[in-house]
Amino acid sequence: MNICKVPIVSCPYSAYLVGSDAQDSIYTSRNRPSTRFLRDFINENHIETVFIADNQQLILTEDSNDFPFLMSNQTLSFTTSFDFQILTKTKHDAIDKSDILLFTLKTNKIKSVRIPFNEATRTIIIINPNERHINIYINNELQPININFDNSTMARFNFHFLPNVHAGMKNFAIWKYALSEEHIQRLFTSGISYVAIDRMWHNYALILDGLVSTFPTKGQRLSLVLLNAEANVFITSEGKLCLSAAKRKYESASILILNQYVRLLISVDSKQIKIYVNGSIEIDVAVQNDVLGVNSNHIHLFREVDSEKNTTSNNMLRIRCKSITFLNRTITNKDPDEALKWPNYSLETLVALPLSLYTSSLINMGHNTEWIKFVVKMNIEQIIFN
Repeated sequence: MNICKVPIVSCPYSAYLVGSDAQDSIYTSRNRPSTRFLRDFINENHIETVFIADNQQLILTEDSNDFPFLMSNQTLSFTTSFDFQILTKTKHDAIDKSDILLFTLKTNKIKSVRIPFNEATRTIIIINPNERHINIYINNELQPININFDNSTMARFNFHFLPNVHAGMKNFAIWKYALSEEHIQRLFTSGISYVAIDRMWHNYALILDGLVSTFPTKGQRLSLVLLNAEANVFITSEGKLCLSAAKRKYESASILILNQYVRLLISVDSKQIKIYVNGSIEIDVAVQNDVLGVNSNHIHLFREVDSEKNTTSNNMLRIRCKSITFLNRTITNKDPDEALKWPNYSLETLVALPLSLYTSSLINMGHNTEWIKFVVKMNIEQIIFN
Protein backbone atom coordinates (compact mmCIF):
# COMPACT_ATOMS: atom_id res chain seq x y z
CA MET A 1 0.00 0.00 0.00
CA ASN A 2 1.26 3.47 -0.89
CA ILE A 3 1.34 5.46 2.34
CA CYS A 4 0.64 8.70 0.45
CA LYS A 5 -2.79 7.39 -0.53
CA VAL A 6 -3.86 6.55 3.03
CA PRO A 7 -6.24 9.34 4.16
CA ILE A 8 -5.17 10.17 7.70
CA VAL A 9 -6.47 12.93 9.92
CA SER A 10 -4.14 15.59 11.33
CA CYS A 11 -2.31 14.68 14.52
CA PRO A 12 -4.43 15.27 17.65
CA TYR A 13 -3.39 17.44 20.58
CA SER A 14 -3.63 14.43 22.91
CA ALA A 15 -4.00 10.73 22.17
CA TYR A 16 -4.73 7.99 24.72
CA LEU A 17 -4.08 4.58 23.18
CA VAL A 18 -4.28 1.04 24.48
CA GLY A 19 -2.08 -1.42 22.61
CA SER A 20 -1.24 -5.09 22.89
CA ASP A 21 1.10 -4.34 25.80
CA ALA A 22 -1.09 -2.77 28.48
CA GLN A 23 1.92 -1.44 30.40
CA ASP A 24 2.67 0.96 27.55
CA SER A 25 -0.71 2.60 28.07
CA ILE A 26 -0.47 3.13 31.83
CA TYR A 27 1.76 5.80 33.38
CA THR A 28 2.79 6.04 37.02
CA SER A 29 4.56 8.99 38.59
CA ARG A 30 7.40 8.72 41.07
CA ASN A 31 5.67 11.32 43.20
CA ARG A 32 2.37 9.37 43.16
CA PRO A 33 3.34 5.72 42.66
CA SER A 34 -0.06 4.39 43.74
CA THR A 35 -1.96 6.49 41.20
CA ARG A 36 -2.48 5.16 37.67
CA PHE A 37 -2.74 7.42 34.63
CA LEU A 38 -3.85 6.69 31.10
CA ARG A 39 -0.88 7.75 29.02
CA ASP A 40 -1.06 10.63 26.56
CA PHE A 41 1.33 9.63 23.80
CA ILE A 42 1.66 13.13 22.37
CA ASN A 43 1.71 15.91 24.97
CA GLU A 44 1.88 13.95 28.24
CA ASN A 45 -1.45 15.25 29.55
CA HIS A 46 -2.03 11.94 31.31
CA ILE A 47 -5.52 11.22 32.67
CA GLU A 48 -5.93 9.64 36.09
CA THR A 49 -7.83 6.36 35.85
CA VAL A 50 -8.92 3.43 37.99
CA PHE A 51 -9.76 1.22 35.03
CA ILE A 52 -7.61 -1.66 33.83
CA ALA A 53 -6.34 -2.08 30.28
CA ASP A 54 -7.05 -5.44 28.72
CA ASN A 55 -7.45 -6.82 25.19
CA GLN A 56 -6.27 -3.50 23.71
CA GLN A 57 -8.98 -1.45 25.41
CA LEU A 58 -9.78 0.27 28.69
CA ILE A 59 -12.39 -1.75 30.54
CA LEU A 60 -15.27 0.29 32.00
CA THR A 61 -17.59 -1.53 34.40
CA GLU A 62 -21.26 -1.26 35.30
CA ASP A 63 -20.42 -0.24 38.84
CA SER A 64 -18.10 2.58 37.79
CA ASN A 65 -19.64 5.98 37.37
CA ASP A 66 -18.01 6.87 34.05
CA PHE A 67 -14.87 7.83 32.16
CA PRO A 68 -14.41 11.48 33.28
CA PHE A 69 -12.98 14.14 31.02
CA LEU A 70 -12.48 17.87 31.68
CA MET A 71 -11.88 20.46 28.98
CA SER A 72 -11.28 24.10 29.77
CA ASN A 73 -13.70 26.52 28.12
CA GLN A 74 -11.67 29.00 26.11
CA THR A 75 -14.64 29.88 23.88
CA LEU A 76 -12.91 27.87 21.14
CA SER A 77 -14.16 24.80 19.33
CA PHE A 78 -12.69 21.40 20.03
CA THR A 79 -13.10 17.79 18.92
CA THR A 80 -12.91 14.55 20.83
CA SER A 81 -13.14 11.05 19.45
CA PHE A 82 -13.10 7.52 20.83
CA ASP A 83 -14.09 3.97 19.99
CA PHE A 84 -16.06 1.75 22.31
CA GLN A 85 -17.57 -1.71 22.36
CA ILE A 86 -20.45 -2.82 24.55
CA LEU A 87 -19.37 -5.89 26.47
CA THR A 88 -22.75 -6.65 28.11
CA LYS A 89 -26.06 -4.91 28.38
CA THR A 90 -26.21 -3.32 31.83
CA LYS A 91 -28.85 -3.62 34.48
CA HIS A 92 -29.47 0.11 34.18
CA ASP A 93 -30.43 -0.26 30.52
CA ALA A 94 -32.43 -3.44 30.93
CA ILE A 95 -35.80 -1.71 30.37
CA ASP A 96 -34.85 0.48 27.42
CA LYS A 97 -32.89 -1.73 25.02
CA SER A 98 -33.02 0.70 22.13
CA ASP A 99 -30.31 3.06 23.29
CA ILE A 100 -27.47 3.66 25.75
CA LEU A 101 -26.23 6.66 27.70
CA LEU A 102 -23.24 8.07 25.78
CA PHE A 103 -22.34 10.86 28.19
CA THR A 104 -23.55 13.45 30.64
CA LEU A 105 -22.32 17.03 30.47
CA LYS A 106 -22.49 19.34 33.44
CA THR A 107 -23.29 22.90 32.35
CA ASN A 108 -25.80 25.00 34.24
CA LYS A 109 -27.64 21.70 34.53
CA ILE A 110 -26.78 18.12 33.69
CA LYS A 111 -27.30 17.29 30.04
CA SER A 112 -27.64 13.60 29.13
CA VAL A 113 -27.13 12.28 25.63
CA ARG A 114 -28.34 8.85 24.59
CA ILE A 115 -27.57 7.11 21.32
CA PRO A 116 -28.90 4.04 19.50
CA PHE A 117 -27.47 0.77 20.75
CA ASN A 118 -24.55 -0.63 18.73
CA GLU A 119 -22.11 -3.26 19.87
CA ALA A 120 -19.16 -1.39 18.32
CA THR A 121 -19.16 2.38 17.85
CA ARG A 122 -16.78 5.09 16.70
CA THR A 123 -17.79 8.42 18.16
CA ILE A 124 -16.74 11.94 17.20
CA ILE A 125 -17.96 14.89 19.26
CA ILE A 126 -17.45 18.47 18.07
CA ILE A 127 -18.31 21.36 20.38
CA ASN A 128 -18.62 24.96 19.33
CA PRO A 129 -19.12 27.02 22.52
CA ASN A 130 -19.95 30.22 20.65
CA GLU A 131 -22.77 28.61 18.71
CA ARG A 132 -23.84 26.52 21.73
CA HIS A 133 -24.30 23.27 19.95
CA ILE A 134 -22.70 19.83 19.80
CA ASN A 135 -22.31 17.74 16.68
CA ILE A 136 -22.13 14.04 17.44
CA TYR A 137 -21.12 11.55 14.77
CA ILE A 138 -22.01 7.96 15.57
CA ASN A 139 -20.52 5.53 13.05
CA ASN A 140 -20.50 8.38 10.52
CA GLU A 141 -24.08 9.50 11.16
CA LEU A 142 -24.53 13.08 12.37
CA GLN A 143 -26.69 13.84 15.41
CA PRO A 144 -26.69 17.60 16.19
CA ILE A 145 -27.63 18.62 19.75
CA ASN A 146 -28.36 22.09 21.12
CA ILE A 147 -27.06 22.98 24.59
CA ASN A 148 -27.75 25.92 26.86
CA PHE A 149 -24.97 27.37 28.98
CA ASP A 150 -23.45 30.70 29.88
CA ASN A 151 -20.21 30.80 27.93
CA SER A 152 -18.89 33.73 29.97
CA THR A 153 -19.20 32.01 33.36
CA MET A 154 -18.66 28.36 32.48
CA ALA A 155 -15.00 27.60 33.25
CA ARG A 156 -14.80 24.10 31.76
CA PHE A 157 -16.71 21.29 30.13
CA ASN A 158 -17.19 18.39 32.51
CA PHE A 159 -17.92 15.21 30.56
CA HIS A 160 -18.78 11.80 31.95
CA PHE A 161 -18.58 9.21 29.19
CA LEU A 162 -20.44 5.88 29.26
CA PRO A 163 -21.68 6.07 32.88
CA ASN A 164 -22.62 2.67 34.34
CA VAL A 165 -21.94 0.91 31.06
CA HIS A 166 -19.82 -2.22 30.78
CA ALA A 167 -17.73 -1.35 27.74
CA GLY A 168 -14.28 -1.44 26.24
CA MET A 169 -13.00 2.03 25.31
CA LYS A 170 -9.96 2.92 23.19
CA ASN A 171 -8.37 5.46 20.83
CA PHE A 172 -9.44 8.50 22.87
CA ALA A 173 -8.15 11.65 21.16
CA ILE A 174 -8.55 15.43 21.43
CA TRP A 175 -8.12 18.21 18.87
CA LYS A 176 -8.25 21.82 20.06
CA TYR A 177 -10.32 22.86 17.08
CA ALA A 178 -13.29 21.57 15.10
CA LEU A 179 -12.27 18.96 12.56
CA SER A 180 -13.36 19.68 9.02
CA GLU A 181 -15.87 17.41 7.30
CA GLU A 182 -13.04 15.96 5.21
CA HIS A 183 -11.01 15.07 8.29
CA ILE A 184 -14.07 13.64 10.01
CA GLN A 185 -14.46 11.24 7.10
CA ARG A 186 -10.75 10.44 7.27
CA LEU A 187 -11.08 9.68 10.96
CA PHE A 188 -13.89 7.23 10.29
CA THR A 189 -11.80 5.65 7.53
CA SER A 190 -8.38 5.30 9.13
CA GLY A 191 -8.73 6.14 12.83
CA ILE A 192 -5.64 7.25 14.75
CA SER A 193 -3.58 4.07 14.54
CA TYR A 194 -0.76 6.08 12.93
CA VAL A 195 -0.20 7.79 16.30
CA ALA A 196 0.59 4.41 17.83
CA ILE A 197 3.08 3.72 15.06
CA ASP A 198 4.78 7.06 15.69
CA ARG A 199 4.75 7.08 19.48
CA MET A 200 5.27 3.54 20.75
CA TRP A 201 8.98 3.15 20.01
CA HIS A 202 10.08 -0.35 20.92
CA ASN A 203 12.35 -0.52 17.87
CA TYR A 204 14.53 2.49 17.15
CA ALA A 205 18.08 3.68 16.60
CA LEU A 206 19.94 6.81 17.69
CA ILE A 207 23.18 7.93 16.06
CA LEU A 208 25.39 10.65 17.57
CA ASP A 209 28.57 12.07 16.10
CA GLY A 210 30.38 13.58 19.04
CA LEU A 211 33.67 14.44 20.69
CA VAL A 212 34.49 14.15 24.39
CA SER A 213 37.13 16.56 25.63
CA THR A 214 37.59 15.22 29.15
CA PHE A 215 36.36 12.31 31.26
CA PRO A 216 34.42 12.85 34.50
CA THR A 217 36.26 12.80 37.78
CA LYS A 218 36.39 9.60 39.82
CA GLY A 219 32.97 8.36 40.84
CA GLN A 220 31.18 10.78 38.52
CA ARG A 221 29.54 10.30 35.12
CA LEU A 222 28.90 12.17 31.90
CA SER A 223 25.37 11.66 30.64
CA LEU A 224 24.84 10.92 26.95
CA VAL A 225 21.28 9.67 26.43
CA LEU A 226 18.33 9.39 28.78
CA LEU A 227 15.99 6.93 27.05
CA ASN A 228 13.38 7.02 29.83
CA ALA A 229 13.21 7.15 33.60
CA GLU A 230 14.72 3.65 33.92
CA ALA A 231 17.33 3.49 31.16
CA ASN A 232 20.25 5.77 30.29
CA VAL A 233 23.67 5.70 28.65
CA PHE A 234 26.65 7.59 30.09
CA ILE A 235 30.45 7.75 30.19
CA THR A 236 32.23 6.63 33.34
CA SER A 237 35.25 8.28 34.92
CA GLU A 238 37.38 5.51 33.32
CA GLY A 239 36.21 6.62 29.88
CA LYS A 240 33.97 3.62 29.25
CA LEU A 241 30.44 3.59 27.94
CA CYS A 242 27.89 2.34 30.43
CA LEU A 243 24.24 1.34 30.08
CA SER A 244 22.10 1.58 33.20
CA ALA A 245 18.80 -0.30 32.81
CA ALA A 246 16.52 -2.33 35.07
CA LYS A 247 18.74 -1.50 38.05
CA ARG A 248 21.79 -3.10 36.40
CA LYS A 249 24.86 -1.62 34.72
CA TYR A 250 26.66 -2.85 31.61
CA GLU A 251 30.09 -1.40 30.68
CA SER A 252 32.02 -1.41 27.44
CA ALA A 253 35.40 -3.11 27.24
CA SER A 254 37.03 -0.30 25.28
CA ILE A 255 37.88 3.23 26.41
CA LEU A 256 36.82 6.22 24.33
CA ILE A 257 39.53 8.34 22.73
CA LEU A 258 39.51 11.94 23.94
CA ASN A 259 39.27 14.90 21.54
CA GLN A 260 38.35 12.73 18.58
CA TYR A 261 34.96 12.54 16.90
CA VAL A 262 33.30 9.13 17.05
CA ARG A 263 30.04 7.76 15.68
CA LEU A 264 27.97 6.35 18.54
CA LEU A 265 25.08 4.10 17.54
CA ILE A 266 22.40 2.91 19.96
CA SER A 267 20.11 0.32 18.38
CA VAL A 268 17.11 -1.09 20.28
CA ASP A 269 15.07 -4.07 19.16
CA SER A 270 12.38 -4.54 21.80
CA LYS A 271 14.35 -6.02 24.74
CA GLN A 272 17.73 -6.15 22.97
CA ILE A 273 20.08 -3.16 22.91
CA LYS A 274 23.33 -2.86 20.98
CA ILE A 275 25.74 0.05 21.33
CA TYR A 276 28.44 0.62 18.71
CA VAL A 277 31.41 2.99 18.55
CA ASN A 278 32.70 3.54 15.02
CA GLY A 279 31.07 0.31 13.90
CA SER A 280 32.55 -1.79 16.70
CA ILE A 281 30.02 -3.29 19.08
CA GLU A 282 30.70 -2.35 22.70
CA ILE A 283 27.52 -3.37 24.54
CA ASP A 284 25.12 -6.13 23.46
CA VAL A 285 22.62 -7.20 26.11
CA ALA A 286 19.03 -8.30 26.57
CA VAL A 287 17.12 -6.27 29.16
CA GLN A 288 13.93 -7.53 30.76
CA ASN A 289 10.81 -5.70 31.99
CA ASP A 290 10.42 -3.59 28.83
CA VAL A 291 12.51 -0.70 30.13
CA LEU A 292 14.07 0.19 26.78
CA GLY A 293 10.92 1.48 25.11
CA VAL A 294 10.51 5.20 24.44
CA ASN A 295 6.99 6.10 25.55
CA SER A 296 7.44 9.86 25.63
CA ASN A 297 7.54 12.34 22.77
CA HIS A 298 11.18 13.16 23.41
CA ILE A 299 14.56 11.69 24.35
CA HIS A 300 16.94 13.68 26.56
CA LEU A 301 20.50 14.12 25.30
CA PHE A 302 23.39 15.12 27.60
CA ARG A 303 21.02 15.74 30.51
CA GLU A 304 22.42 15.02 33.95
CA VAL A 305 19.77 13.19 35.98
CA ASP A 306 21.75 13.61 39.18
CA SER A 307 23.69 16.85 39.60
CA GLU A 308 25.80 15.27 42.35
CA LYS A 309 27.14 12.73 39.85
CA ASN A 310 28.57 15.46 37.61
CA THR A 311 31.39 17.66 38.85
CA THR A 312 32.15 19.31 35.51
CA SER A 313 32.11 23.07 35.92
CA ASN A 314 29.76 25.23 33.90
CA ASN A 315 32.69 26.76 32.02
CA MET A 316 34.19 23.44 30.93
CA LEU A 317 33.34 21.94 27.54
CA ARG A 318 31.97 18.46 28.06
CA ILE A 319 30.87 17.28 24.62
CA ARG A 320 30.90 18.54 21.07
CA CYS A 321 28.07 17.08 18.98
CA LYS A 322 27.84 17.76 15.26
CA SER A 323 25.16 15.28 14.18
CA ILE A 324 22.06 13.69 15.72
CA THR A 325 20.03 11.10 13.81
CA PHE A 326 16.95 9.22 15.02
CA LEU A 327 15.37 6.27 13.20
CA ASN A 328 12.06 4.70 14.19
CA ARG A 329 13.50 1.28 13.40
CA THR A 330 16.42 -0.79 14.56
CA ILE A 331 19.67 -1.18 12.63
CA THR A 332 19.81 -4.48 10.71
CA ASN A 333 22.46 -6.45 8.84
CA LYS A 334 21.11 -4.98 5.61
CA ASP A 335 22.21 -1.49 6.63
CA PRO A 336 25.57 -0.41 5.18
CA ASP A 337 28.51 -1.04 7.50
CA GLU A 338 30.54 1.88 6.17
CA ALA A 339 27.93 4.41 7.31
CA LEU A 340 28.42 3.28 10.91
CA LYS A 341 32.21 3.22 11.08
CA TRP A 342 33.19 6.87 11.02
CA PRO A 343 31.45 10.23 11.59
CA ASN A 344 32.60 11.53 8.21
CA TYR A 345 30.58 8.95 6.30
CA SER A 346 27.22 10.14 5.02
CA LEU A 347 24.06 8.77 6.65
CA GLU A 348 22.03 9.35 3.51
CA THR A 349 21.48 5.65 2.91
CA LEU A 350 19.99 5.28 6.38
CA VAL A 351 17.69 8.29 6.56
CA ALA A 352 16.43 8.51 2.97
CA LEU A 353 12.88 7.28 2.48
CA PRO A 354 12.17 4.94 -0.43
CA LEU A 355 11.28 6.99 -3.49
CA SER A 356 8.15 4.90 -3.93
CA LEU A 357 6.62 6.57 -0.86
CA TYR A 358 6.33 9.98 -2.44
CA THR A 359 7.23 9.94 -6.14
CA SER A 360 3.89 8.70 -7.47
CA SER A 361 1.95 11.76 -6.30
CA LEU A 362 4.64 14.18 -7.53
CA ILE A 363 4.90 12.46 -10.91
CA ASN A 364 1.13 12.68 -11.28
CA MET A 365 1.48 16.43 -10.72
CA GLY A 366 3.87 16.59 -13.70
CA HIS A 367 7.27 16.57 -11.95
CA ASN A 368 10.20 14.76 -13.54
CA THR A 369 11.56 11.72 -11.66
CA GLU A 370 15.17 12.86 -11.95
CA TRP A 371 14.27 16.31 -10.59
CA ILE A 372 12.62 14.68 -7.60
CA LYS A 373 15.70 12.54 -6.88
CA PHE A 374 17.99 15.58 -7.16
CA VAL A 375 15.93 17.75 -4.77
CA VAL A 376 15.64 14.92 -2.23
CA LYS A 377 19.40 14.31 -2.35
CA MET A 378 20.19 18.00 -1.82
CA ASN A 379 17.83 18.26 1.16
CA ILE A 380 19.20 15.11 2.78
CA GLU A 381 22.76 16.40 2.51
CA GLN A 382 21.71 19.73 4.01
CA ILE A 383 20.00 18.00 6.95
CA ILE A 384 23.00 15.77 7.64
CA PHE A 385 25.85 18.26 7.33
CA ASN A 386 24.32 21.60 8.46
